[in-house]
Amino acid sequence: MKVQPPKVLSASELCSDPVTNVHGEHLGKMEEVMIDLERGRVAYCVISFGGKTMGRTNTLPCPGRPCRYLSTTGRLSLMSRKRR
Repeated sequence: MKVQPPKVLSASELCSDPVTNVHGEHLGKMEEVMIDLERGRVAYCVISFGGKTMGRTNTLPCPGRPCRYLSTTGRLSLMSRKRR
């Protein structure tokens, strides 16, 4: 019997999960999922990356549309390239 991927996922399950791009490269870690209450959908995700600078965690807001949950890996993927 084939296991079906989840159709919904709680935001707390995503927080602290690794975020990769479509090539499988590690981009960072999911910190927050921000909800647009008027539209009832994800507005943007906050991803931490690269450690801390002067005691602060480096974060980047990412629009919700380019973020995809990949049921094959169980992780969030960002439709982006890794900066070199």
